[in-house]
Amino acid sequence: MPSLRPIRVGMIGTAAVAPIALIAPAQKVSGVDVVAIADREPGRARAFASRHGIPHVDRTFEELLENPGVDAVYIAAAASHHEHLVTAAVRAGKHVLCEKPFTSNAGAAREVLRVAAASPGVVVMEAYHPAYHPLQQLIRNVLKSGQLGQITAARAVHAVPVISRAADPWKRELGGGGLLDAGYYPVRQLRELFGEPQSILDARAWSKGEVDRRFESRMLFAKNIQGSIVSSIWSRTLLASRLEVTGDNGALTVSWPYHPQMGARLTVRAGGVRRVRPIKRRSSYIYQLEAFRDAILTGARPLTSAADSVAQIETIDALYFRAGLAARPSRA
Repeated sequence: MPSLRPIRVGMIGTAAVAPIALIAPAQKVSGVDVVAIADREPGRARAFASRHGIPHVDRTFEELLENPGVDAVYIAAAASHHEHLVTAAVRAGKHVLCEKPFTSNAGAAREVLRVAAASPGVVVMEAYHPAYHPLQQLIRNVLKSGQLGQITAARAVHAVPVISRAADPWKRELGGGGLLDAGYYPVRQLRELFGEPQSILDARAWSKGEVDRRFESRMLFAKNIQGSIVSSIWSRTLLASRLEVTGDNGALTVSWPYHPQMGARLTVRAGGVRRVRPIKRRSSYIYQLEAFRDAILTGARPLTSAADSVAQIETIDALYFRAGLAARPSRA
């Protein structure tokens, strides 16, 4: 895609996902350069910049947002800081790619949407990378084909152990919690396939203090489809990533639906026939960064816009409430 110069991206935060979500994709996506970084701990930013060849380190987030050599920011800070950082970036005229979860609660997401709506020339995109991988369209194609018959149920699971208790997912004040972290994927997967849940049938959290380490829920979607989710950052289910959709004539299963580059397979059983389709292992993060670049250059609305993310966070908050937990806090 033609451009006078690459889009210059500054990083805010040094989350563990950043090397695979931005640094590695930027080496393969034309028209994007990572040029600066800032973190609430400057020494951590300097170390990250040294490891990954980032040429400039700003002393503070504010300094990075004032940097005229930065066109866009990738926010990889704790979830509780996202509202403040995204709104500050938008007001500074910087395009934003914000790590999931978009914010730590629905009120914060609605405030980000309000600020973003006032700056229509600024791209605000949530880094929910699975949405940009072709696998998601393949899943929708199978469901629309009718080969499974009438869809009756779906189950989405994502469990990944977060071993260090010093990590952000274990700190409620930073937006911690298994549902907001690992559970973000299965909740969004079911919403994207079946629309907004009509009701939450039940929800249960296994918690350590105020942080849910495992979360399970059943929701009712349109056409009487019952969808269940399981998320975990520490439980008997240490590592699992799976989507199952059942109809009255067959079933679809997908391994690694949220990170297809890990070796996803789509299996359809219908009419007595089993078909297995290996999925292209090109990284979902590459597709995502290409979409961010293209949204900036063309003005196209990203699949994971601020408006789309508000509904996701509203569902997360409702699930927490049903399980007897409060929404996660926001902080400046």
